[in-house]
Amino acid sequence: MYKIEFDVDISPEGRFVRLLLPEEHETQPEDKFFAFRFVEYLLHDVYMSRLDQFDDETKGIVQTTTDFIGSISQEISEIVFENKLTEGQTSLMFDNIYNIEVETVMELDKFEHFILYEDKIFNIIDDDVKIHVKETNEIYSYDGKKEEWFLIEK
Repeated sequence: MYKIEFDVDISPEGRFVRLLLPEEHETQPEDKFFAFRFVEYLLHDVYMSRLDQFDDETKGIVQTTTDFIGSISQEISEIVFENKLTEGQTSLMFDNIYNIEVETVMELDKFEHFILYEDKIFNIIDDDVKIHVKETNEIYSYDGKKEEWFLIEK
């Protein structure tokens, strides 16, 4: 789960004027996606909760703005995804014994096509991703054709 902590600065007139991020916050590409998606959510929420208070022109403007912000967040999402997938593929090139570590064998069944791990995305279907299971000290990989996990080594 992604989490951003922030404070809100309030003007003397009692209006929210800016977000204050902690000094230790390191800006991530996901921040932009989060910001646009959050604004899209807020606009949609206000729009739906006050629909009867808007005239037709205002409804059109809010809807167009919401759609535009949604398009921007989708573009950012695709860019962030591709960058993190490239980072995952790059890390596979190194001679690592394993790429991902989990506690139990049961966790393997929770994985689907893509795994976000340590700020990288791994494609378990198309790439040779090795997963270390701490509980058994075994390493597994996924066979996309058979759609099952198989033991590589103990």
